[in-house]
Amino acid sequence: MEARLLRKADLLFINGLNLDNSAAATLQKSSSNSNLQIVDLGSKLDRGCLLEGVCHHVHKPGEKHEHGDDPHVWLGPGRAIKMVEGIRDALKKADPEHAVNYDRRAAAYIAKLEKLKADGLELLKDKVQRKLVTFHESMNYFADEFKLEVFDVVQQKPGSEPNPEDLKKLIEKCAAAKVGVVAVEPQYTRNLSAKTVLDELRHRGLVNAAFVEFDPLETVVPADLSPEWYELKMRENLKNLAAALK
Repeated sequence: MEARLLRKADLLFINGLNLDNSAAATLQKSSSNSNLQIVDLGSKLDRGCLLEGVCHHVHKPGEKHEHGDDPHVWLGPGRAIKMVEGIRDALKKADPEHAVNYDRRAAAYIAKLEKLKADGLELLKDKVQRKLVTFHESMNYFADEFKLEVFDVVQQKPGSEPNPEDLKKLIEKCAAAKVGVVAVEPQYTRNLSAKTVLDELRHRGLVNAAFVEFDPLETVVPADLSPEWYELKMRENLKNLAAALK
């Protein structure tokens, strides 16, 4: 389906940062469209605003290596603005006749993203409790821009439940720091390990420990997509967090 759509396309926008680069290259090849240009939006971001990615294995003593960049840049509205600018510039280059329209629409959307960030900061400004546990390593850019702290993560690798020893360490760490807000994702309906963490924290006296639903916006049913989808989902995330954090 995607390859057929790309046969007549000029541009294919991707997140980049090694999240969808391989899939994009495969789609480009299968589309048989020699004119199709891949626009890597992650590469448009300054190195200074990128965060380190998560490591998926235990280091041996003295072992050091690069973890790469965290690809979840869209969850930081400030970074999303840079991506919008990258889309705008690529469209203007491909279709200069309509450059003024791309400038106008990008400016209008950037204003919405700026307001989204300002509103989110205002919503969370009085929260004393600013640490939370995330379901997987997706919220770092969001936390960075909204002045929160990702204290720890339940699943080091999405879809892989932690082993009993790691789960015990996580519970001990959260209990000691009195961190009781656990962000869960609607894409994962079986939150067994997260539920274990929550139950144990309540058992240890954190009576206000709670789940908060946070959608990392990694998947969407095509029929649900609209121009307002990103903003609406992000505002829903902020509202959910504001209700859970004290």
